[in-house]
Amino acid sequence: MSNETEIYTVARTEQGAQGGVIQSAGVGLWTRESIYMPASEFKRYDDALPGAAERLLTLFEEQARHRMAVETHQVQSECESQKIAIEADQSNRTRAARFGLSALLIFVALAVFFALLGMESAAIAAVLVPAIQCIGDWIGKLARGRNSGESGSQ
Repeated sequence: MSNETEIYTVARTEQGAQGGVIQSAGVGLWTRESIYMPASEFKRYDDALPGAAERLLTLFEEQARHRMAVETHQVQSECESQKIAIEADQSNRTRAARFGLSALLIFVALAVFFALLGMESAAIAAVLVPAIQCIGDWIGKLARGRNSGESGSQ
């Protein structure tokens, strides 16, 4: 879209009622916001330089094609970046879930081991540690969900 602004001046000299000369001046601002020039301007260009209007239209069309190609490339790049970020996030979540499951299995194995040795308090502690961690994670997720819901509705 082209923006054009032109400042113009107007000067007038008139004969007054009593024979005197009256001079006046004015300044104006003309603005136009449009994709293309009006046909009258194309005609003036073509009158001054035959073929200029066609060359201008070709230039406008080439510029529009270039702009669309650049915008398409930007959108595709953004989509690809988001896809890579989503895949990385999923990979991190999978890795974290595997680590968490491994840790849970280790604590359960410790609890069984301590129970077989007759160390009930150690067995209970081995079970309570992951249980408290899971409850804390669950509460944290609830709090984050509530906070993101409140901030999204404002």
